Amino acid sequence: TASALQRAMSSSSLPPPSGLPPDVGSLLDTIGGAGPTALALGGGAAAVPGGGTGDPTDTSSLQLQQQQQQQEEFDPIDFLNSNYQTEASLVSALPTLRSTIAQRIDTLDESISSTIQKQADLAEVTATDVARARSSILRLRSRVETVQSKARLSERAVLEITRDLKRLDFAKRHLSRTITALKRLHMLLHAVDRLHAAAYATDPFPDYGTCANLIDATRLLLGHFDGYMGSIQKMRDVRDAVGTVRLDLREGAVFGFRVVGLGFIKALEKSGGEVPRCGGKTKQLVGANSSEVEDAADADIADDEEEYDRYRSSGYVNATNDSYGAGGSSTAAAATAAGRKQQPTETPPPPMPKEVLSEACMVIDALGLPTRKEFVGTLCSDHLENYSDLFDPKKNTTLAGAAAISSAASGSATKSFKIAMPATSSHGGDGDGDGGGSGGGSNSNPASLDQIDRRYAWYRRNLRELDDKFRHVFPQNWNVYHEMTYRFLKMTADHLSSLLTPLRPYRDKDCDDVTILLKALQRTVLFEKEMTAWLQRECGTIFLDGSREAEEAARQAEEAAEIEIDDEKAAIAAAAAAAGTSSPTSGSAAAIGEDGAELEFDESGRAVAAGSAEGIRIKYERKMRETREGSERRGGASAELNVGGARHNRPIPAQPLIGVASATFDGFMGPYIALEEQNMDEQLVEFTSQRDVDTRGELPVLTSSTALFVYIKNSITRCTNLTKGQTFFQLFASFQDTLHKYAAVIEGMFPKANAAVAAASAAINLSAGIGIGAALTPASSNTGSSAGSTGPSYRIPPDEEVTICHVIDTCEYCADTVEALEDLIRDKIDEKYKDKIDMSGAQEAFHDVTAKGIKVLVSGLENRTDKAIRDMSTMKWGDIDSVGEESQYVRSVHEAIQPFVVTVRGLLPTSYFRNFCDKFAAAFTATFYNALIRQKRISESGTQQLLLDVYSLKTLLLKLPVLEEKTAGRKGAAGAKAHTSTGTKIAPAMYTKMVTKQFQRMEILLKLVGTPSELLIDMFKSQWEGGSALDLQVIMNLKGMKRNEQAAMLEKLGLDPSIAMKGAAHGATSSNITDHVQALQGKGSDVAAKVNSDMANIRAKVDTFRNAFR
Repeated sequence: TASALQRAMSSSSLPPPSGLPPDVGSLLDTIGGAGPTALALGGGAAAVPGGGTGDPTDTSSLQLQQQQQQQEEFDPIDFLNSNYQTEASLVSALPTLRSTIAQRIDTLDESISSTIQKQADLAEVTATDVARARSSILRLRSRVETVQSKARLSERAVLEITRDLKRLDFAKRHLSRTITALKRLHMLLHAVDRLHAAAYATDPFPDYGTCANLIDATRLLLGHFDGYMGSIQKMRDVRDAVGTVRLDLREGAVFGFRVVGLGFIKALEKSGGEVPRCGGKTKQLVGANSSEVEDAADADIADDEEEYDRYRSSGYVNATNDSYGAGGSSTAAAATAAGRKQQPTETPPPPMPKEVLSEACMVIDALGLPTRKEFVGTLCSDHLENYSDLFDPKKNTTLAGAAAISSAASGSATKSFKIAMPATSSHGGDGDGDGGGSGGGSNSNPASLDQIDRRYAWYRRNLRELDDKFRHVFPQNWNVYHEMTYRFLKMTADHLSSLLTPLRPYRDKDCDDVTILLKALQRTVLFEKEMTAWLQRECGTIFLDGSREAEEAARQAEEAAEIEIDDEKAAIAAAAAAAGTSSPTSGSAAAIGEDGAELEFDESGRAVAAGSAEGIRIKYERKMRETREGSERRGGASAELNVGGARHNRPIPAQPLIGVASATFDGFMGPYIALEEQNMDEQLVEFTSQRDVDTRGELPVLTSSTALFVYIKNSITRCTNLTKGQTFFQLFASFQDTLHKYAAVIEGMFPKANAAVAAASAAINLSAGIGIGAALTPASSNTGSSAGSTGPSYRIPPDEEVTICHVIDTCEYCADTVEALEDLIRDKIDEKYKDKIDMSGAQEAFHDVTAKGIKVLVSGLENRTDKAIRDMSTMKWGDIDSVGEESQYVRSVHEAIQPFVVTVRGLLPTSYFRNFCDKFAAAFTATFYNALIRQKRISESGTQQLLLDVYSLKTLLLKLPVLEEKTAGRKGAAGAKAHTSTGTKIAPAMYTKMVTKQFQRMEILLKLVGTPSELLIDMFKSQWEGGSALDLQVIMNLKGMKRNEQAAMLEKLGLDPSIAMKGAAHGATSSNITDHVQALQGKGSDVAAKVNSDMANIRAKVDTFRNAFR
């Protein structure tokens, strides 16, 4: 049997024979996995043990491999021992097992035999096919080798044919390059010769127009020979020669501009005492006698004397500076006298005409962007050099200014550039002068804040002189006047920072004077606006909008301005992309004054309203001047383009001027903020006694609120006309503080809290909660007190509820206006402060005052109904034996509530009025309920009367939100009288539900009080859902039941007899309630007296503070 099982390990998957045990059948299924394909022979695929194809991804192959592994581990002895536990079972199953295995072996032998026969038949065909395929592959290989050999022969033949052509092609290419290099070399040498001749051989100035074109040409040509510079000395010599000429041309152009702008002596000093090679030709005085030389020198000195007299008449000369004449030494007069003895043999070169200066600008442009920036910087530094000497606070102290005045008064004639204060102030006169004193008591220091007008007057005059000398000279894309103005404002900002920074020896003594500080800031802002308008109008300057994108676009446009003519379209596009919010139109960038009106500036820079007669005249003259000079400007621009080889001359966007100098004041505007706070505080003091009402809007509001917001708006306008940065943010913080103070001011218009009434109310509420102890107290009691009774109590004098409603309306108006004010400030303030603008705190302050006002109204109306509630409490409800109409106290409640509610409804917004109704209804029902449970005993008729009264009060409260006032004519001694009646509108559903629930509790209480004692427990359980033992005890007290009866009832309710007896013994009776109330009222009186005394002391201190503040 074991050998038969081993032979079955290689059997195929055949269905197990029937009649075998399950274990044997599964054995046959497990070991019979080898099929006939495992024995395939011949030319087929290699057989894999187990019948698989050998592919590891084949599922059947994996299964067969697993079966093979199981067959190798199979042990027949273990299998027989595990499946046949006894010899008898093995013997009984052995015949069947033997026959089945034999049958399967026979079947496998037949399958193997048939498979071998089929394979033998297919082997010959397969061998024939393989031989045929091998012969085809050999023939194909032979053909490929033949084609390859022919291709190599063809390639060799083509190379032989084209060898000469390649040689000729290379020779032509090298020859062309050589010819091109020779041509470029010839052009370079010719251009260098022409450049040298144009720079040095012309008289009296270099031919800058030709030089500009030749500089471009030499730069391009030298670029083609960069590869030869390291190996050919001649090429390096040519490059160095061009560099020398370029340097001489730059120095000559700088010298020429200095001669025109500063004078020959100053230009000569800045050039090291020598005239540059390209700075102009000097004229040799050959054969000139001494008289001719002396006349020429006298003419120069006379020109200098005339210029000196003009400066001296302006008040800018004293005895403490160097000699006059653009930087001469203090011995200039002696040098002049010496010059008469040592007569010169040469005359200085004449100033360059504007045409030559324009061509010199083309040369600077051709030298590249760095050279142009350096040139513009040098030009600005030259013309602003004296500004620091004149107005720097480090160099002009108060003592120096006083000395200057003394020198001027003593009649010293020493010529100097140091500023001396003129004898009279010129603030009100021509703004062109540099005198700017503000009166006899003004600061004598010319660098002080009080004299800030003189800075701007000095710059206006110098800018006009510069414009007269260089009109239509500078290309528009240079922005020379903008750069000079920008540098001037930067220097001014540094000077102002020195004047305003604390703990510095040169800090201005007037920096804490609000008038002088605001005047200096205003003049600075107006000057920045004036210069912006002038640059846009006269120079066509385009200003950036301040964003990073615009600055990047401006940088790209400036770089594009340096490209060649082929890329000029790209330069124009870059310049257009860099344009910010401003444009160089004649009507753009109109300056705006404090009141929002457009401004015009006269020749002296004085701001004039554009709508005035003088403003219209200035605008007309400006238009005529622009029309007259337009053609000249267009002609000059065309000449510049032609001279520079059609070079790009579009305007490049520039940095804005607004805020460059004025932003310095931002960190030092504390006195201005303090002044604004003082003004607002003074207004708040006045508002404490004002009760005037503005009825022009939807709701009546206090006029003080509108006046306060008008002042805040005007303050915003004043501040934003000067600055929108840190100062405006500090002012915003002051606005917030003022609004909080104003909320406190109008809150003070409420009546004072009555401490005695509050204490008594608290005592009553505490007495209402006295019960039979913790064991009888439920988790939640239905006898809670009103919200208003736990806080302070307010008594509202007659008609004073109108003032309270006005305060509530004012708070609503202020809260809405504060939100709009927040949006306004966020729109106007600088970008970095926008996220910090938040006025929700001020809104919350007004909302808190509104909530307190509602509480005051509720408490005041409660106090007006107190007398009626007291009348109800003093009635002997246990002695009533009949039921009539509604009680007198109910009519008193109607008379107290109706006119009050009608007045409040006509003055409050709907949402606030509904809130008032909700709170009052909750408070009144709780108070009335407490009054009910404090009664000693109520008879059956008394309960019926109280049910009638409760229904009347319920009807009144249900119609409370819709009470309206009507006028009915009623004859009588009093004539026509106004009274109230209910309207036809329906009260809100939530309010109706709340009032109904509160009165339903009272009705159940009264019904249970009138219920017979034997039915009390059953009725209590059925009608009072969730009622507690304390509630039942209150009912039994109102019924007048004895203690033993109450204990029996409590025991019947389900309490332990001992606890019930103890609770009845400690029950809350009317006597002990009265005792508690009297004791607490006495304590409340003491507390009220102490509070009133403290309040009197506080009021006295507040009055003292107000008087001192005023």
